[in-house]
Amino acid sequence: MVGIILASHGEFAKGILQSGSMIFGEQENVQAVTLMPSEGPDDIKAKMKDAIAS
Repeated sequence: MVGIILASHGEFAKGILQSGSMIFGEQENVQAVTLMPSEGPDDIKAKMKDAIAS
């Protein structure tokens, strides 16, 4: 189960996760979810469910 989900428009969440990993090392239970303009509510809901389950 994930402890922290970083969610953002575009690739910002992935960048924050990568920066945090460089400073603090790889962290367990942290996931990045990107929300792209072409995605609808169902896509975002599925991504969040996947992140929570991982």
